[in-house]
Amino acid sequence: MTKTSKLLIFGFLLSFFLAVMIIFFTYSSFSNLSYITPVIISYVLATVNFCAALIIIKISIKKKTELFLKKFVTGLLIRISILLFIVFACLKFLELNQNSFIFSFLFFYIFYLIIEVFYLNLMKN
Repeated sequence: MTKTSKLLIFGFLLSFFLAVMIIFFTYSSFSNLSYITPVIISYVLATVNFCAALIIIKISIKKKTELFLKKFVTGLLIRISILLFIVFACLKFLELNQNSFIFSFLFFYIFYLIIEVFYLNLMKN
C-alpha cells in the first residue's frame, strides 16, 4: 500500500471517527435531533467536496505545471462556488441549527483541506 492510499484511508477513517464522536457527544448532551442533523449534513458536504478534489487532482497531476495549476484552480473555484450555493440553500430551506452546521462544516472542511495538501505533497514527490 502506498503512502498516498494510506493517507487517504487514514483521513477518511479519522473524519468518520470524529463525526461519530461529535454526533455521540451532541446526542448525549442534547436529546434533540436538531443538533445532530447539521453535523451529518456538513460531514457529507465536506466529504463530497474532498472526493471531488481527489478526482481533480488525479486527473491533472500528470500534466505540466501550468496545466495542472489551471485545472486545479478552476476546479477549486467551481467546488467553492457550488459549496457556497449548497451551504446557503441548506441554511435557508432546511431550517438547521446554524451554529452546529457552520462550525461542523468549517471543522470538516479544514480537516479535509489539510489532508488534501498532504496528498498533493505526496503525489508531487
